[in-house]
Amino acid sequence: DNVEVSSGRSVPNNFGSAPGRTSNDWSVLLTHELDGSSMHRLIRAHEQLKDESGTSWCNITSNLLIVLERDENGNDDRWVLQSHSFDGERKTMGGDEYHVTWTQGHHNNENGTAAPSLPTAVATAFDRNDGTYDLRFVAPPRGPGELSSTPDDTLFPDTNGTLRVTLQYSCGQGAIPQNEKDDWRSSGCLNYVYEKEDVPAPPYVTRFIPPNGGRLSPSSELINLTKYDKVVAVGDSVMRGFIVKDPELKNVIEPETTKDNGYYYENIEAPLDSDNLAKFHEWIQRDLDKFSSVRNNTALIVGSAAWDILRPEVTQGRQFTNHQQSIKKLVNWIKTEYPAVDLYWLSPMAIHIHAVQEKNVKNGLMRYMSSSRSRYLYDVQKMIMEEMDVTFLDVYKATFLSAEQHWPVGDGIHYKKEFCRMMLDWFYL
Repeated sequence: DNVEVSSGRSVPNNFGSAPGRTSNDWSVLLTHELDGSSMHRLIRAHEQLKDESGTSWCNITSNLLIVLERDENGNDDRWVLQSHSFDGERKTMGGDEYHVTWTQGHHNNENGTAAPSLPTAVATAFDRNDGTYDLRFVAPPRGPGELSSTPDDTLFPDTNGTLRVTLQYSCGQGAIPQNEKDDWRSSGCLNYVYEKEDVPAPPYVTRFIPPNGGRLSPSSELINLTKYDKVVAVGDSVMRGFIVKDPELKNVIEPETTKDNGYYYENIEAPLDSDNLAKFHEWIQRDLDKFSSVRNNTALIVGSAAWDILRPEVTQGRQFTNHQQSIKKLVNWIKTEYPAVDLYWLSPMAIHIHAVQEKNVKNGLMRYMSSSRSRYLYDVQKMIMEEMDVTFLDVYKATFLSAEQHWPVGDGIHYKKEFCRMMLDWFYL
């Protein structure tokens, strides 16, 4: 009864000739110059694609072509990315992972020199499984001033900007689960950067709408953690960053939380699987029993993702089978043992392998780090929470759009405390 999630969404396979759609003459060709480091990564990744006869079953992506695909009704124009192999051949196989941004304008550093501003728009690259990728752009969250946005708001910047595409993985190597890359000499991560200036804005950019209804839904439907006497959080360092006032203070038991009614003991330091289910029981029981006097007005936030994705010794398979089963057992246990406590589940936060310093990419902990595995686990957990009627604190999209908000620099997993505070505020009305 495990949840299976598609890696993309259903879209027409015929590039440029889908019913009601045509390809425009406008296009952008992106090429990557292979320096010594890039060539080394290419060779390492290509080594893993050969069968027993020494023949490669997939060619690593090298060059990219982005075209404007027009909707005949003019309502749904979009950019589509076509992948090409190193020899220039158009690819007909999916499996690539990209981080795509378009940035309008620049700002100045303190010394007056020009520096790129934060991205104006970030794209999700939907894999059509035919070598092409549908780019859907969203303006990332910036701060409280954007919380009043409506779902119908769209942005149409009328100036040119800088297009930046990072090819994180190719040929499905990012989706490979724990144990299957243990004997590889690298993770297969490429992190090729393609950049082109003076590129027109994407044809359609959706404004980011914060979770919790964007504060536009009826108050009865909104999450409001302010109403509780105590909000107990159980998880690891990602949860700590979300709930604690200064997560940079290490090895502090019961650190001060951002909100007055919050409580966090310490990092559980374990994935959520059958081997550690008892530890989650112990942690939750210990923390909730401290506030038994206000149990009728207590919220419990639980979450687990980073350890489940990254730890090389964890065996979950592509569908995180044991993790799914353990989540369901944990939720049922909480509902049985603490029926008066309101349970919330914190969604996974997006992880970005391209934001990790190259020296750390070689670390075994990063070997299984990818956007596809992070997104898959998010989809799985969201479905489970819907099935089990557990309120889902959904911060995945905000974090996916905000790779520049990682902290410390070169981490790719955790986020700046100011950014986490903004997300936490979405659920405190």
